[in-house]
Amino acid sequence: MEAKEWCESSGVKTASAEISDEACYFYGIVITTDATNDATVSFYDSEDNSGTKLLPDMVFASATDLRDHKILLPYPIAFSTGLYIGLSVAGQGSASYVALYRKRR
Repeated sequence: MEAKEWCESSGVKTASAEISDEACYFYGIVITTDATNDATVSFYDSEDNSGTKLLPDMVFASATDLRDHKILLPYPIAFSTGLYIGLSVAGQGSASYVALYRKRR
């Protein structure tokens, strides 16, 4: 019996990006900040930042002892068009993230 994938990884991203260009389920995100600047993440049901936001913006606070954050949802959220994640970081800082998702079949 072949094992089925639970979800896919977006790979490490350091800027806003299209995660999926088709309908998918969003399971969570792992984000690392630069330990100085807060990062804000937006989730769009679209292939770009013009779609409907299906979640409120999430702000990830940054501090020397708090730079790694993980959000794993107990139930996936369905995105019907695609998944685009917008990333903005205060103060010209940097952040990286990995989105966990699965294309709807």
